[in-house]
Amino acid sequence: MIKGVLAAYFLLLIPAVISWIEKLRLEKDIVISSLRALVQLLILSSVILYFFKLPVIFNILFVFLMLISGCIIATERGRGVPKSFLISFVAMFVSFLPVFILLFFTGVLKLVPNIFVPISGMLLGNATKALSLVFNRTKKQVEENHEIIEAAFLDGAGYIEASKIFMIDVMNVALIPQIDGLKILGIVHIPGTMAGLLIGGVKPIDAAFYQLIVAYSIASIYVFTTFIGAYLSFLLLLKKRYEQTAGL
Repeated sequence: MIKGVLAAYFLLLIPAVISWIEKLRLEKDIVISSLRALVQLLILSSVILYFFKLPVIFNILFVFLMLISGCIIATERGRGVPKSFLISFVAMFVSFLPVFILLFFTGVLKLVPNIFVPISGMLLGNATKALSLVFNRTKKQVEENHEIIEAAFLDGAGYIEASKIFMIDVMNVALIPQIDGLKILGIVHIPGTMAGLLIGGVKPIDAAFYQLIVAYSIASIYVFTTFIGAYLSFLLLLKKRYEQTAGL
């Protein structure tokens, strides 16, 4: 197994080398992120079974810790956006809570640690990716289109009105991976949840339905997080830069 990990890591270094040769400046992120993933998974694999044996309240706290960790990671891309951690927390929490409650009350999600902790991780992980894309794209749009935004302010537009067209672009770009992910589900991408259930002996149709529930839930939290994150990011970033200019 260790040999397989080393071989896979060697393959991952090839894009890092290409990035360095082509001056993409992504090689540092690739290497650091991959090593951090290794450490995180090793730690998780060491403690996860212990957490599963603890009372449910501790597992709920563990999910909350996952939420905070996701906010911290998303905030790394949000440098330059005011209160990016607060934006991340509000967007992820507000998006996660209704999805979690709906799954719980429909009986799909049970407060059994080995069920709701991994599924919560899937939901929060995708919400984190959505926020990272939103933060990165928002900063770029504001920087590249500041003259258009300033002109809109001079015409009496408010923060959201002046940036609406750019906010829509951010949402569209951020949602492309998730929409395409649904398109390829079951054809190009063989989902891991369904595969695991099939290996565990669950009927194929039941495994497919469960996978759809997970996929739809992930898509929902991704979309909610994207909308909330984009709205708050543009609002607070423009408010910081143009507080004395915007028409309110």
